[in-house]
Amino acid sequence: MTKFLLDGTVVHGQQLGRQLGFPTANLDVAHLTGKLPTPGVYAASAVLDDGRHFRAMVNIGFRPTVDASRHTLSVEAYLDGFQGDLYGRHLSLTLLHRIRNERKMSSLDELQDQLSADLLEVRKLVTA
Repeated sequence: MTKFLLDGTVVHGQQLGRQLGFPTANLDVAHLTGKLPTPGVYAASAVLDDGRHFRAMVNIGFRPTVDASRHTLSVEAYLDGFQGDLYGRHLSLTLLHRIRNERKMSSLDELQDQLSADLLEVRKLVTA
């Protein structure tokens, strides 16, 4: 896979990831720098504006399980091991491996189970 580098500012989302146990940093897509790859779930390396590095699970797409309109593109990253507030901060993501296509799950429980499986895959593919 060609590596993609995405840079942007973290903005507020719907906070659904937090409810599922996977709080995400949503990037401001309107001001994102970098070319977007095909929608899907990616294993990535994340760097915060303070220089800290994290392994990341990134979803790029239209969130079909939770957004019925499927018209709003989002880029959201779960930073493995991060705790705290990222709103307004700069985040750089290097997409390293494509894990799977984005797809609609039948329930939030199924989505949560899939996110857990995706995170295990990210942990295998990306060193912290």
